[in-house]
Amino acid sequence: MGRKRVAKGRQEVREGEEKRRCNVYTKSIVRRIVRCKLDVSRVDSATMEEYTSIYRAAVKRCIQLLHRVVGDAYGLHPPKGSKLRSIVHNGSYDVLRSEYPSLPAMMLCGAMKDATHAFKSTLSLLRKGNYRAKFPSEIKISVALTQSAFRLDPNANCVRITRFTDGNRRAIPFRTHCGKGPKALLLNAINRRDGCKLGEARLVKARHDWFLDVVVQQEAPPTTSAGSVHWRERTFVGVDLGLNSIATPVALQPDGVFYPPMTVPGGTLKNQLRKLRRRRAAADSRRDVEAMRAIETQRRNTIRYWCHVTSSRVVEYAKRFKNPVIVLENLETYKVEASQHSAQTNYLLSSWGRALIKGFITYKARLCGIQVVSVDAYGSTRYCNRCGAWMQFEAGSDRRVLRCPRCRYRVGRDANAAMNLAVRGRYIGAAGLLLFLMGCGNGLTQLPWISEYLKRAVTRALNRQVLPRQRRQRV
Repeated sequence: MGRKRVAKGRQEVREGEEKRRCNVYTKSIVRRIVRCKLDVSRVDSATMEEYTSIYRAAVKRCIQLLHRVVGDAYGLHPPKGSKLRSIVHNGSYDVLRSEYPSLPAMMLCGAMKDATHAFKSTLSLLRKGNYRAKFPSEIKISVALTQSAFRLDPNANCVRITRFTDGNRRAIPFRTHCGKGPKALLLNAINRRDGCKLGEARLVKARHDWFLDVVVQQEAPPTTSAGSVHWRERTFVGVDLGLNSIATPVALQPDGVFYPPMTVPGGTLKNQLRKLRRRRAAADSRRDVEAMRAIETQRRNTIRYWCHVTSSRVVEYAKRFKNPVIVLENLETYKVEASQHSAQTNYLLSSWGRALIKGFITYKARLCGIQVVSVDAYGSTRYCNRCGAWMQFEAGSDRRVLRCPRCRYRVGRDANAAMNLAVRGRYIGAAGLLLFLMGCGNGLTQLPWISEYLKRAVTRALNRQVLPRQRRQRV
């Protein structure tokens, strides 16, 4: 009887694991920021200035306490999770409460959270060998407001923020500093509709205006797991990111045929960045401080705009197909070698928002129920997507067109890279690693059990093993 019970228990465990593997994922939360401009008076502006200065002083004092409490006891390797939070709270809350009695308790918790984040960031730099990293002596951080510290009233179009003087709430008119989509999202979060709810907020001052950046938490639709849909029934959309073409998505359909690629040209972005670089070089950084700040703000806004436009086009391209999976290149190991390019090219490469566009594609795909995975980008541009040979640049093409010396296949470098990424994504799905990659969020380079030699061997063999030759199509 005992053996039968053990066998039955093991069978139930296996069935439960198979059921969890084949079912959809649990609910995932996507956090978005909606900016609201506050119409404050002079009195309210002075109050917020004092509020911000006291909050920054509390964060700076908390960092000093953390350095004494956590740094002396644990060195560069402090504990993680709830243990660290309990140590921070027990070692700094009473001191901050006595030194800053005018600051509400919820604001002290936000200050401790910001101080812990800055402390851990400095420790991570020190662990990596950057011994020049120092703990911040001057804190320039916005005030964190918990959900109980502010109330948004859409009917009166005002926000009520807790004042640290007497604890009362001050009604301040506001207007949304965004488009129709974020405004509707904010209203849904206030009324708790469509799976949206409000998170924390931050009180930000930009030049002479005050803003309230509200975090809206939205439930993303569940995506099917790797076991519920076979990898042969999926469409893998490889996306190559660059400068001449910001994004080039190519879809590898279930029948093994490549769908014609779509290109988001980057000529306009490059011209705008070049103009900003000329303006920056012509301005005097010591005298024209406001001009330098305006140029930097315009540069960030330009990059952010094009990242939004590109990510939306990539997700719309992927939505054409059934059971799509977006395959991105792993850009964590990307480094710009200054000796290979000119100063202008280095400026364009350093100004390109690689992580920003990847984050935009990820969260917009999650809102549409599309999976996103990352694979190793080694050799994706130069390896032939048909035979796997090392391709050569065609003469007179300005290194934009490749030709295979083995099969005489001619293709653009961006399209070839996107095809190779799609093939590698399909290979990962065929190998049963898609669920693992979705769990850890890293590409093939981060798998600890694959050596450097094996990674390169697998990369070269990807294009030869997955697609049958009779189904390949020239693009």
